[in-house]
Amino acid sequence: MDGIDENRPSEATNTPQDAPDAEYRGSDAKGWEWKYLRAKCKLLGLEQYYQRYLERFSVVIVALFLFVMELLLLTHIVVLLVLIDSKTNFISDTLRYIALMLMLPFVVYICFLDRSVLKRYMLWNMLASAAAILLICLMDTLIVFFASPTDYFNISCAHDHICIIALYLLLPIGNLRSNFVYVLAVVVYVIYLVYITLIVYRTKHFTPTYIFAYGIYTFTLHTLMVVRLKIMEYRLRKKLLSRHQLLLQHHVLQMVMGQEKDMIQTVLPQQIAHSLQEEIRNRIEDQRLGPRHLIPRSLFLELHPDVSILMGDMVNYTQLTTTLDVKDLVQILHELFVSFDLAAERNNVLRVKFLGDAYECVSGTYNYSPRHAKNCVELALDMINTIAAMRENRKLNIDMRIGVHSGEVFAGIIGRTKWQYDIWSIDVDIAQRLEQYGKPGYVHVSNKTLVLLNRKYVYELHENPKIKMDVILEKAHITTYLIGPQQTRTINVQTTRGARMSKESLDSRRFSMKHEIRSKTRRGMYDEVEQMPVGRSQFACIFDLSRQSQTRNEDQLFKAYITSFWRLFRNSEHEWSFLKMPDIFIKYSLLMASFTGFMIYINIVIIR
Repeated sequence: MDGIDENRPSEATNTPQDAPDAEYRGSDAKGWEWKYLRAKCKLLGLEQYYQRYLERFSVVIVALFLFVMELLLLTHIVVLLVLIDSKTNFISDTLRYIALMLMLPFVVYICFLDRSVLKRYMLWNMLASAAAILLICLMDTLIVFFASPTDYFNISCAHDHICIIALYLLLPIGNLRSNFVYVLAVVVYVIYLVYITLIVYRTKHFTPTYIFAYGIYTFTLHTLMVVRLKIMEYRLRKKLLSRHQLLLQHHVLQMVMGQEKDMIQTVLPQQIAHSLQEEIRNRIEDQRLGPRHLIPRSLFLELHPDVSILMGDMVNYTQLTTTLDVKDLVQILHELFVSFDLAAERNNVLRVKFLGDAYECVSGTYNYSPRHAKNCVELALDMINTIAAMRENRKLNIDMRIGVHSGEVFAGIIGRTKWQYDIWSIDVDIAQRLEQYGKPGYVHVSNKTLVLLNRKYVYELHENPKIKMDVILEKAHITTYLIGPQQTRTINVQTTRGARMSKESLDSRRFSMKHEIRSKTRRGMYDEVEQMPVGRSQFACIFDLSRQSQTRNEDQLFKAYITSFWRLFRNSEHEWSFLKMPDIFIKYSLLMASFTGFMIYINIVIIR
């Protein structure tokens, strides 16, 4: 059985736009009524999965119906063989029941066919169900017109209650959500009521009050079966809604974890990112075990022997803090650093940190490239152009002083309660000094960096007496140069307006994420429905012919935890915890028990 392959949900399936946000919460259900669950399933687009499960379930219950009926008929034939002396009655009754045993499988055979085979799947299943029930009814009741009154109690086998139970619970017509089941129930009710009435009036064994008592009994049985049908619908819809929410939460969690992983890997080298994720898992395990089990973790450090370091600082920042409002100052810094981050990403440079007006970057640790020196210089020129554009637009007296040096660094994460990624080395200290002795609007580079640039930029020697007086620079034999704005360079300035992520783009991204989650959840629900166990008996393994159920049915997955026949947890503690869970239907169960008891009392009074 291929199920709903032809109707398998795709990304174009029409579902409510807010479906991913329409989570199923039991506390929202007013009394957890089945009508609420039905409306919720429609809202979330789960009706096709509900119908698919009913198709699988119908195959199992029809098989169970056949098994029960064949067993009952065979048992009745054996009873007739033992108890009836009249060969005539025995032969006629035996032939009748053998004919019924042979005809029933042919009548309900169509219920085993898949939807892809039958064009009018629901219609044929309703007709087959009606034919099976009416066939049993007629085999039971028509004999009253051919047998003598003295033989009624020899031939009566009381299949009426079997027909009523099968009509609601063991045939597809009860699961197809069609009002035809109630029409057929009335027909069965009338047939057997007429049958009993004829027996009463043609014999002297019962009074007419027996007809009224029998009518009350069958009416009570019909009512109980209708309630049972609603309970089954409730449990199935609740199961589907729960699985839908679990799938939804799973895909949301997977997307968040993916975004977290991408974010970590964009700000950290790959090796340290993996170590950090392992540390997060260890921290979670420490919290689970308690404070006594806190284990000191190793220090995350990596040596990168060939990188370039960029140090930037805003000129006249102190003046801005005294002349601008704090809110305006923060807005300016935000726009600048957003533009710097975009330029760093574009030039394959990793921003390490910023502190106040200082900006620190490194190239060559994350996604190593032999062009790390050129990347830093390109970023520095972009930063100078960006701040020049802001100076022009906002009429501010600001500029950037930037130093770039190439060498080696140790990169890693320090701290336990609050992590900090940073870089350390003598070359980092040299880059800081280049920034301090630099010239606003220029990139101050060392001779080591200039060699790596292959003379592709226009530069000039930087004559600054403070450089010669610096012990560290003198000891490292550092000669410095200034690289200014390049005339042949294509200026790629991220403007203030472009740096801001608009609300429309955020809304579009959120909608795209919701659409992706919704699509994955729909595809996942198809597999979930195909793997869900059908019923409580082993007929599911025999007659459930869907492809996934043969290899990945949940009955096989949970076999180690749940008994096959009684459907109980093998672990007694789990079973006891399950039994202690509140029963939502207890009020309905008590109501139906009271109703049944009252109807039995009326029957007793009438018969007496």
